Amino acid sequence: MSKHTPGPWEVIFEDEGEGHIIHMATAIENPGYFHSIHEVRYDHGVEPEEKGFEEAEANAHLIAAAPDLLEACKAILEDIEDTLVDCDSPGTRQTLEIQRDFLQDAIKKADGDMP
Repeated sequence: MSKHTPGPWEVIFEDEGEGHIIHMATAIENPGYFHSIHEVRYDHGVEPEEKGFEEAEANAHLIAAAPDLLEACKAILEDIEDTLVDCDSPGTRQTLEIQRDFLQDAIKKADGDMP
């Protein structure tokens, strides 16, 4: 089991008068209410029309998708491992083993098991 904050995470924009904050939040019992666990903060004066905001916003959405991406990787890895059990084609087996190794490394990195 992963040690990370469980999803879903959501990106929420707030203007605190000193810049913008993007929260990676976890839903709790009340629909529409989110408890902020992690934040990406922008320096004072960084507005949506300024350089760097679009990239930072895209990064926030990628971070917020992390729990879902990790779950998808684990499900695909399980399917690949099941397929490898009965795979008779050397070419297909080699491709699946490369994909398996790639997913295993990504999952280990997400779980903090790789430097």
